[in-house]
Amino acid sequence: MKKRIISLVLTCSVLFSVLPLSVLPAFARDDVLYGDADGSGKVDMSDVHLMEQYIDGDEKAQAEIHLKAADVNADDVVNSDDVALVKEYLAGNIQLTDDLCTVRFDTDGGGEIAPVKVGRNYAIMQEIPSPGKAGETFVGWQKEDGSAFYQTEPVTENMTLRAVYEPMEAAEQVYIDSFALTGQAANLEIGVTAAGKTAEQVKAAVTLLAKDGSDPVELLVRDNGGGSFAVYADGGFRQGGTYEMTLGDGLTFTGKDARYRAVALTFAKEEEDNIEFDP
Repeated sequence: MKKRIISLVLTCSVLFSVLPLSVLPAFARDDVLYGDADGSGKVDMSDVHLMEQYIDGDEKAQAEIHLKAADVNADDVVNSDDVALVKEYLAGNIQLTDDLCTVRFDTDGGGEIAPVKVGRNYAIMQEIPSPGKAGETFVGWQKEDGSAFYQTEPVTENMTLRAVYEPMEAAEQVYIDSFALTGQAANLEIGVTAAGKTAEQVKAAVTLLAKDGSDPVELLVRDNGGGSFAVYADGGFRQGGTYEMTLGDGLTFTGKDARYRAVALTFAKEEEDNIEFDP
């Protein structure tokens, strides 16, 4: 009799040693549909409502609830943590299981990302936000052993993922240093500010280029006092003409930011009827 008992024990030991680990929980506990608090065979908002009523002390809910299924995290109590897990499941973010792993995120200066709970051997279902770091581009997550982590792979243990970045390519910087005045009258005067300069010095530091191929015009400068000057054309600018005026060092356009160094000028031209009609 004693030999038979020993043989039975050895047989069971061998049986359990050859079974895959994924099968063992079936022997350890009854199959449970976690989150199915009302025993309907599916997990939906009805289970959430029943669990919330149970937590609030509703007598009917306490009589109807399936405690083992409602205790989603298997901590021997049904509380708001279980309700939150069911809601996450219904939102498509997690799998319901009592064997959960915690995944934390080290963004390396890219902002805070809250840890997520994942069923062991399940992939992370919810979308992981991408961290942002000044001057660098986020390229993915890396496991603690240095290998790349992909969201489709199953999580088998608690882990911390570290953000990986690449230096951002230097973008070409465009500086706007000119503005335009269109449809101007030929007697236009352009205000220029130049502290400590004379009218002659201002005139020498201003360049006017005819952009339409017409003859150049002579510029005159009037000192208005207090470092303020008016620049205008002797006899007026040509009607219909197009010019570009550029300021030298120490000069700025009155009322404009100092970065503006040039102005494009176009001048209006009155219509003329030169057509001769037969009487």
